[in-house]
Amino acid sequence: MLVAFVIVDLRAENPLVPIGSLWAAKPVSGTIMAISSHVALIIAIAGINGFLRTIIDPPFLYLSYFYLWFFIGIVAAAMFSTLFYDRLGAGVLGILGSLAVIFVSIQWRTIGAEASMNTLYIQMACLGGGVGMVLISGALGTALAGDIHKATLRSASLHSIRNFIGAVAAPILGWFIYRQNAIH
Repeated sequence: MLVAFVIVDLRAENPLVPIGSLWAAKPVSGTIMAISSHVALIIAIAGINGFLRTIIDPPFLYLSYFYLWFFIGIVAAAMFSTLFYDRLGAGVLGILGSLAVIFVSIQWRTIGAEASMNTLYIQMACLGGGVGMVLISGALGTALAGDIHKATLRSASLHSIRNFIGAVAAPILGWFIYRQNAIH
């Protein structure tokens, strides 16, 4: 297993990952939004993929449509967040995206093998849109909070942390799912 370590010196003139640029209220909350939605995205994809493969077992074409609808939801969220960020702000966009994720999650708690693929397509688009909206609004909130000249530093820090936590969360989730399937 390959493990990469990044040593960050917050006092350095040009640190590798400028985490010190995030030390303010808005960048921290935007970072938390982006990181939590990234982990939620990983969990949602793993969960619905497991459901589809074990319960419904659709052919490859239906799975392709399923993830196409997910992509359509993310693209719609990106366009919506970009157009309305200046009017609504990161908080309202994050709340709207979170409500979409909660709505789909509540429906998936009671889902069974009788679920239609068309309903699942729409739910996956809503899930992609909701998670995408929280992630995009968190990233925009982090980058645009404070001095605009340091936006690239804040963005680099956010995405470094987000990708690292996502890379750690994916194998842990995979191990957990493997263990649960071995027990059941």
